[in-house]
Amino acid sequence: MKSILTKGLTLVLFIASSFNVFSQELAITISGDSVYVYPNGTWTYEALEDMPSLNELSYLDEELDIDTISTEFRYSRASSKEVVNKNNQFKIKYNASDWKRIPPASINEEAEFAFSSKETDIWCLVISEEIPIDMEALFLTAKNNMEEFSGSKVEILKTELRTVNGVELIRGVMQSEYSGIPLMFDTYYYSNDNVSVQFTVYTSDNLWKKNTDLIQELLNGFVVE
Repeated sequence: MKSILTKGLTLVLFIASSFNVFSQELAITISGDSVYVYPNGTWTYEALEDMPSLNELSYLDEELDIDTISTEFRYSRASSKEVVNKNNQFKIKYNASDWKRIPPASINEEAEFAFSSKETDIWCLVISEEIPIDMEALFLTAKNNMEEFSGSKVEILKTELRTVNGVELIRGVMQSEYSGIPLMFDTYYYSNDNVSVQFTVYTSDNLWKKNTDLIQELLNGFVVE
């Protein structure tokens, strides 16, 4: 099962590029240059030819039923090892007795970090981008990309607004199927002015149910610098 999950899902999880999420507007600078401005603050001199149509972005219209969780979550004392992203924007604290780092490209070429459980078939990847993307849009774009790649419907089981180590983020729990295997994706989505992060743990549905505490301990190791 490990080879199916790790190799078959290599392209399932993407963080949304700003240019692939938002439409552009033509603007004139003070110096007279024409530029194309995007709602997230980025701009280009030329319009991108592959900008999606409004119909292609209709998935962003889905309304999320978000539960606000009053409990604040913090990393475990056992999560004594940590990795810091290249721009010092966030770090992941983890329990080295339970998790080991693996080459990120073995799961996704865009991933900055990747982990696997030392005891069972559970994997994790962290993708970040130096562009602020609304957390709900980030969640819905990831869901849409998963559906397009797998050809299977993705069902949202939980959507929560959580406070984790002092910052608010969205937790999304999704279920889908790949090659006949029911899969669960337990993911944190976070964004601020400097970075957008998708922190995903995935496994089969039965292992997710058996290892909820293990998975949550890893996810709660997300710390914004």
